[in-house]
Amino acid sequence: MQDVNHQNDLTMVDILAHWFEFSGYDKDQKSFNLLSSEYEYNRAGKRIEVLLRDYDPTGTLAVIYAKSIFKKNMQSTRMHLWDILENPESLCEFQWAYRDFHSPAVLDAEKQYADMMYGLNSSQI
Repeated sequence: MQDVNHQNDLTMVDILAHWFEFSGYDKDQKSFNLLSSEYEYNRAGKRIEVLLRDYDPTGTLAVIYAKSIFKKNMQSTRMHLWDILENPESLCEFQWAYRDFHSPAVLDAEKQYADMMYGLNSSQI
Protein backbone atom coordinates (compact mmCIF):
# COMPACT_ATOMS: atom_id res chain seq x y z
CA MET A 1 0.00 0.00 0.00
CA GLN A 2 1.32 3.50 0.76
CA ASP A 3 4.32 4.81 2.66
CA VAL A 4 3.52 6.32 6.08
CA ASN A 5 5.27 9.54 5.01
CA HIS A 6 2.67 10.04 2.28
CA GLN A 7 -0.31 9.76 4.62
CA ASN A 8 -0.82 13.53 4.57
CA ASP A 9 -1.01 13.39 0.76
CA LEU A 10 -3.81 10.82 0.62
CA THR A 11 -6.92 11.75 -1.31
CA MET A 12 -10.34 10.17 -0.99
CA VAL A 13 -9.68 8.38 -4.30
CA ASP A 14 -6.44 6.91 -2.88
CA ILE A 15 -8.20 5.76 0.26
CA LEU A 16 -11.03 4.15 -1.71
CA ALA A 17 -8.51 2.39 -3.96
CA HIS A 18 -6.80 1.01 -0.86
CA TRP A 19 -10.18 0.01 0.60
CA PHE A 20 -11.17 -1.90 -2.54
CA GLU A 21 -7.79 -3.65 -2.47
CA PHE A 22 -8.11 -4.44 1.25
CA SER A 23 -11.70 -5.68 0.97
CA GLY A 24 -11.05 -7.71 -2.16
CA TYR A 25 -14.10 -6.16 -3.78
CA ASP A 26 -15.18 -7.76 -7.05
CA LYS A 27 -18.47 -6.38 -8.37
CA ASP A 28 -19.04 -9.60 -10.36
CA GLN A 29 -18.52 -11.95 -7.41
CA LYS A 30 -21.52 -14.24 -6.91
CA SER A 31 -20.43 -16.73 -4.22
CA PHE A 32 -19.00 -15.91 -0.81
CA ASN A 33 -17.38 -17.52 2.18
CA LEU A 34 -20.01 -16.69 4.78
CA LEU A 35 -17.53 -17.35 7.59
CA SER A 36 -15.52 -14.34 6.45
CA SER A 37 -16.28 -10.69 5.70
CA GLU A 38 -16.48 -11.32 1.94
CA TYR A 39 -20.22 -10.86 1.62
CA GLU A 40 -20.41 -7.76 3.81
CA TYR A 41 -17.42 -6.19 2.03
CA ASN A 42 -18.97 -6.97 -1.35
CA ARG A 43 -22.28 -5.44 -0.34
CA ALA A 44 -20.41 -2.38 0.97
CA GLY A 45 -18.52 -2.12 -2.32
CA LYS A 46 -21.78 -2.01 -4.24
CA ARG A 47 -23.10 0.72 -1.93
CA ILE A 48 -19.87 2.67 -2.37
CA GLU A 49 -20.31 2.51 -6.14
CA VAL A 50 -23.83 3.97 -5.74
CA LEU A 51 -22.56 6.71 -3.42
CA LEU A 52 -19.88 7.66 -5.94
CA ARG A 53 -22.19 7.51 -8.95
CA ASP A 54 -25.38 9.06 -7.55
CA TYR A 55 -24.55 11.19 -4.54
CA ASP A 56 -20.95 12.28 -4.03
CA PRO A 57 -18.40 11.81 -6.81
CA THR A 58 -15.67 13.29 -4.57
CA GLY A 59 -15.67 10.04 -2.59
CA THR A 60 -16.00 11.69 0.81
CA LEU A 61 -19.25 9.98 1.79
CA ALA A 62 -17.99 6.70 0.37
CA VAL A 63 -14.83 6.87 2.50
CA ILE A 64 -16.80 7.69 5.65
CA TYR A 65 -19.10 4.75 4.89
CA ALA A 66 -16.16 2.40 4.20
CA LYS A 67 -14.59 3.48 7.49
CA SER A 68 -17.77 2.57 9.36
CA ILE A 69 -17.82 -0.88 7.73
CA PHE A 70 -14.13 -1.38 8.53
CA LYS A 71 -14.63 -0.33 12.16
CA LYS A 72 -17.66 -2.59 12.61
CA ASN A 73 -15.77 -5.58 11.22
CA MET A 74 -12.61 -4.90 13.19
CA GLN A 75 -14.59 -4.62 16.42
CA SER A 76 -16.09 -8.06 15.84
CA THR A 77 -12.88 -9.72 14.62
CA ARG A 78 -11.13 -11.94 17.12
CA MET A 79 -7.51 -13.01 16.81
CA HIS A 80 -5.36 -15.16 19.01
CA LEU A 81 -2.41 -13.32 20.50
CA TRP A 82 -0.17 -16.29 19.76
CA ASP A 83 -0.99 -16.05 16.05
CA ILE A 84 -0.07 -12.35 16.06
CA LEU A 85 3.19 -13.01 17.89
CA GLU A 86 4.14 -15.74 15.46
CA ASN A 87 3.16 -13.74 12.39
CA PRO A 88 3.08 -9.99 13.13
CA GLU A 89 3.02 -9.22 9.40
CA SER A 90 -0.52 -10.58 9.32
CA LEU A 91 -1.69 -7.29 10.85
CA CYS A 92 -0.04 -5.05 8.27
CA GLU A 93 -3.01 -4.76 5.93
CA PHE A 94 -5.30 -3.94 8.87
CA GLN A 95 -2.86 -1.31 10.13
CA TRP A 96 -2.66 0.30 6.68
CA ALA A 97 -6.45 0.46 6.44
CA TYR A 98 -6.66 1.92 9.95
CA ARG A 99 -4.07 4.57 9.05
CA ASP A 100 -5.91 5.44 5.85
CA PHE A 101 -9.17 5.92 7.73
CA HIS A 102 -7.43 8.05 10.35
CA SER A 103 -5.51 10.19 7.87
CA PRO A 104 -5.90 13.98 8.07
CA ALA A 105 -8.12 13.96 4.95
CA VAL A 106 -10.65 11.58 6.50
CA LEU A 107 -10.62 13.15 9.95
CA ASP A 108 -11.16 16.58 8.40
CA ALA A 109 -14.01 15.28 6.21
CA GLU A 110 -15.72 13.67 9.20
CA LYS A 111 -15.44 16.91 11.16
CA GLN A 112 -16.88 18.92 8.27
CA TYR A 113 -19.85 16.57 7.93
CA ALA A 114 -20.44 16.54 11.69
CA ASP A 115 -20.31 20.36 11.79
CA MET A 116 -22.69 20.54 8.84
CA MET A 117 -25.15 18.14 10.50
CA TYR A 118 -24.89 20.07 13.77
CA GLY A 119 -25.60 23.27 11.84
CA LEU A 120 -28.67 21.71 10.25
CA ASN A 121 -29.99 20.61 13.63
CA SER A 122 -29.22 23.97 15.25
CA SER A 123 -31.00 25.92 12.53
CA GLN A 124 -34.19 23.91 13.08
CA ILE A 125 -34.39 24.71 16.79
